[in-house]
Amino acid sequence: MQDVIARKGRLPACVLSGPLLEELWRVLGQEGEYSWQAKVGTGGDLLGKQMDRPQEVIVDHDQLVALLASLPRIDSLRITAEFAEKGAVSLTFHNYSRPGGVIVVSGSDRAWVGAKYQDLRTLLEAVKENVATKLYHWLGFAIIHSVLPLALSFIVVVLAAALAIPAWARQSELIWWISVGTMIATLWVAAKVSDRLISHFLQKYPYIRWLS
Repeated sequence: MQDVIARKGRLPACVLSGPLLEELWRVLGQEGEYSWQAKVGTGGDLLGKQMDRPQEVIVDHDQLVALLASLPRIDSLRITAEFAEKGAVSLTFHNYSRPGGVIVVSGSDRAWVGAKYQDLRTLLEAVKENVATKLYHWLGFAIIHSVLPLALSFIVVVLAAALAIPAWARQSELIWWISVGTMIATLWVAAKVSDRLISHFLQKYPYIRWLS
């Protein structure tokens, strides 16, 4: 039994189009016949809180193009392809928190895996959205999701507490309860701010979108 070799990597944010998909089918079919399937997410939950996300399964090229072009926003896209006696390919994008893309190529032939991985990466890098790719890297997303909301919320809550709570209360034994309340309020406000920021950036800079 031959060992299975796999290569996995991050895919950039992309602009999808009919010509791009045609080139994708060409790259996938370089060695001959293959079977494929696409799962297209059609939901609208930007925050990723919905467990049961609606999707459609497509196995026809024209139907896939028509569906992607008709959606106001692509929630997710996963294309899988299997090659007899060679291996398999998976391209996955999700357009909700946390947005991203992943490519996985597996097979028993190291040369085939490496070549297919590189060909697909090169194809998708050509339609890369630089702003969205950098924005949703782990550091950029951490700033949107946590750092910025916590900083803004801390400033707002501390200022509000200083204005609303009398000085004598802040200097009394009540300071412990005031500190706990301030911390809870900061976290609650930060969660709301985080949701607003994520929704705003995903609407303005989707990880994948159809070329209009």
